[in-house]
Amino acid sequence: MKPFRILPFLVLIDQAMAVPLPEPRPVKTDYFGTVIEDPYRYFEEKHQPQVAAWARAVSDETIGKLSKLPDRERIAKWIAEADQSQGDKVGWVSEPSPGDYYFLMRRQDDPIELLFHQKPGGRPELILDPRQVVKGDGSPVTIKAFTVSPDLKHIAVTITAGGGEMASLYVYNLAEQKMVEGPYDRARWGAAEWLPDSSGFFYTRLQKLAPDADPLETFQRGKTWYHKLGTPESADKAIFGEGVNPDVLVKPEDIVFVSPLADTGWALATNESGVSADYIHHLARVDEILSGKPRWRKICDRPDLVGSMSGGGFAIHGDEIFLLTRKDAPNGKIIRRKLTEDGLGEMKTLYTAPRGSIQNLSVSKDGIYVRTLDGGPSRLVRLPWDALDKPETITTAEEGRISLHDSPAGHPSREGVGFTLDSWTRPARFYHTTPGKSLPEPSALPQLREPGISARLVSRETMMPGHDGVMIPVSIIHRKDLPRDKTHPVMLIGYGAYGMCLEPGFRAAETALFEMGGIKVVAHVRGGGELGEEWRLAGYQKTKPNTWKDMISVAEGLVRDGLTTPGQICIHGRSAGGVTAGRALTEKPEAFGAVLIGVGLTDALRAENSPNGVPNIPEFGTTRTKPGFEALREMSAYEHVKPGVKYPPTLLYHGANDTRVELWQSLKMTARLLAAGGENSNVGLRIDYQTGHGSGASREQENSLQTDLLSFFFANCE
Repeated sequence: MKPFRILPFLVLIDQAMAVPLPEPRPVKTDYFGTVIEDPYRYFEEKHQPQVAAWARAVSDETIGKLSKLPDRERIAKWIAEADQSQGDKVGWVSEPSPGDYYFLMRRQDDPIELLFHQKPGGRPELILDPRQVVKGDGSPVTIKAFTVSPDLKHIAVTITAGGGEMASLYVYNLAEQKMVEGPYDRARWGAAEWLPDSSGFFYTRLQKLAPDADPLETFQRGKTWYHKLGTPESADKAIFGEGVNPDVLVKPEDIVFVSPLADTGWALATNESGVSADYIHHLARVDEILSGKPRWRKICDRPDLVGSMSGGGFAIHGDEIFLLTRKDAPNGKIIRRKLTEDGLGEMKTLYTAPRGSIQNLSVSKDGIYVRTLDGGPSRLVRLPWDALDKPETITTAEEGRISLHDSPAGHPSREGVGFTLDSWTRPARFYHTTPGKSLPEPSALPQLREPGISARLVSRETMMPGHDGVMIPVSIIHRKDLPRDKTHPVMLIGYGAYGMCLEPGFRAAETALFEMGGIKVVAHVRGGGELGEEWRLAGYQKTKPNTWKDMISVAEGLVRDGLTTPGQICIHGRSAGGVTAGRALTEKPEAFGAVLIGVGLTDALRAENSPNGVPNIPEFGTTRTKPGFEALREMSAYEHVKPGVKYPPTLLYHGANDTRVELWQSLKMTARLLAAGGENSNVGLRIDYQTGHGSGASREQENSLQTDLLSFFFANCE
């Protein structure tokens, strides 16, 4: 590669931008007779000193500009006050027995989540501060996942630093209050799955790469291992993965897990792509696995369309298994099959979603609980064991997102189910259903205090026509007292990938958005799972254009309905939502007043040339086929940036430690937008060098980012 040169190839950006634009170094690639010229291909070597220096200089200047925007101080104050007013915030919850909770919680004065235990009728007691285990050297240290052993003596916990996802696994002894095993590195996927007798666990681990290995191999060939407590790591045995079991096909790119199913004697093995809900499940007896001679019985294959991107597509109760499938049921159905030593009995359909999509199921002593989604909000249905053909709708205090607290085996000895309820207007709250009672009851977990703005907010679900007449679900949230006078800025959010859904949620930072008269709009665009399998496939590979066209259609609908004007709309897309926001930006820039793209996939054509791009091929396609190339080219915002076009103010933001969407995606898009706009460019890039894709950020990092995003929004859309 040629040395990076700045000054001899200086291109003036605008009077406000002091950092010069780097030279283009075009690389031409022939895809099936179509030649693509990439001016900033060399940015993909993000650690090359000159590339890294340019990125830091642009980020520093962007952050400096953001710090001087009008209203920033007022926005920061609102966010800080709202955050503090909510009190202690509970995250992931495990409930080994009724009322006995283990959970992550960020206390009011803590920058990160810590691990707590709360006994029935008691108060939270601190178990573990990850900063006492891993030194972050200035970066936030966070617990990524944890599991409690059935005998309640140990906790398996994964810890990472700097917002990274390549965690290390440890075993913590509760009585001795110390780590007794670990670290086991490369534990990217969750913590561990304990054996019923607590003598050991199964855990998934990425392969160990040689220093000169191909980086594209990073997330390939992971395996699930068996570890017996008290034995060295070298004694661990691979139990599932590519090449482990001759009779089971596992592809190099598959992500694999094995979970013992409580005290049933069975273990569930799963291989999945990580980007689609078409899991392959096998069952084997736990004793077979431990003996080294498992007999894996296949439960379902990819064409059976079993699973959900929300998890919870499998449950077992007695000698029966229950599966969530979309085969011949685009909105999802729950099926039941008898489990025997030799195989499965006849399949019977128990419940089919009339509309929307089924997201989860869970079993309990009184029945099967099924969570469905219809556009934005969730619904909860109970199928009583004594009347499985008579579904009962569980009424909640308000509409919102229901997240079930569960494991693959469910809780067959307990009545009811625990869940978290998020809404568009209030912080998350914890509940538990009890058969015979009209409403779920609040659980004993610490609950967030409701900010004053919540009582003044209203949300509504509506539909807007797309470019082809298809109706798009839309969620609109704003203050009750806002007049419909086209004077209010709109934050329009969209995603639309993997069949995942943008479900209700409220964050403290939104207090500033609403206090200043802003409106939050969520477009449930095609490619997501809000309306089932057909909705997902309508924004998938060659049909992907529907995703960003839906975003444009919703923006136009908001204007047509008299809610706002084009110049007051800021579109916002994160991760795969970078396709949505980026292509809406490049296809119809005049429809928006500003654009936010966070950790965004903007150069889809080159994504598979990164470690996490390979696992994403099933979702987006590959350039190794002509149809795949054509679809990826169409969805690449980077490829559609045109010189001389007046693009609205655009802010890209990224975590330098991101392993899902590489930082170079944002570097290349920033450079191309700056080059296209010349002296009239209004483009910024904000890089946080102590975070990754989004999880694991400290309170200060989260609040600082939200302050910058809202300051940019109001500066450009009021």
